[in-house]
Amino acid sequence: MSAAVVPESVLRKREREEQWAADKKEKALGSRKIIFARAKQTLKGKRLLGQKLRKHLPVKHLKFHFLIRQASLESIRNSLAEELVKMTEQCEKLRTEAAAVPGLRAELEALKQRHFQALELMGERDEELEELRNDIVDLKEMYREEVDLLVSQL
Repeated sequence: MSAAVVPESVLRKREREEQWAADKKEKALGSRKIIFARAKQTLKGKRLLGQKLRKHLPVKHLKFHFLIRQASLESIRNSLAEELVKMTEQCEKLRTEAAAVPGLRAELEALKQRHFQALELMGERDEELEELRNDIVDLKEMYREEVDLLVSQL
């Protein structure tokens, strides 16, 4: 049997297509290797990131609790500052009142003196009133005796 004769251009075309297919296969294999290497690197990066996150998680947890505690302490500080302001105002008010105390004491002593003098005057007036009442009683009795004496003379 005779072999069929294939033109040289067709052979070259087949050869080129085979070369292209081999190049394409090699390129695909190379890109697969690149993709695999990138995936491997990404996975490694993600593992490292996971490890870092696990390391930092307690720190973040502590930071979170620290921030909550700090907010609580700030709240307490603010309420204490308000209380301090109120107490300072009250202290100033008491100081002004305390500054008036010596004057009030002097006024109280003067009032006590006047009260004592008023009581003495009232006591003296009561004594005079009692004496006058006794005098009136004595006068009444003297007039009765005089009237009795005059009636007995008549």
